[in-house]
Amino acid sequence: MRLVMAMLCVAGVLIGVAGGYTLWGREAVDVAALSSELEKTRSWLLDEIAWSDERCNDLQAALAKAQAELAQARRELARNRAIVEQTVGDVKPDRPDARDASETTRHTSTR
Repeated sequence: MRLVMAMLCVAGVLIGVAGGYTLWGREAVDVAALSSELEKTRSWLLDEIAWSDERCNDLQAALAKAQAELAQARRELARNRAIVEQTVGDVKPDRPDARDASETTRHTSTR
């Protein structure tokens, strides 16, 4: 009887150890797969950050260039306007400004 009990205890311990080892092995595989996925995600995110930084630098350069061109166009416009005013005098543009357009619209809509 004692022998049977001892064998049952040993068998129980062996089954427990085998079950625990199996669960530990499965957990290790799950952790390894998760680590692999995390490394892929980390790599992808670092690539995205690098791409975003490069794109940001390109856009900043394009913005600086556009602002410089705008400043140059404004200088040329001011210079041309000064030349015209010196030559012809104070000249109004052919197109009505916003105030004139709203008054014209008001007068034509009251017919």
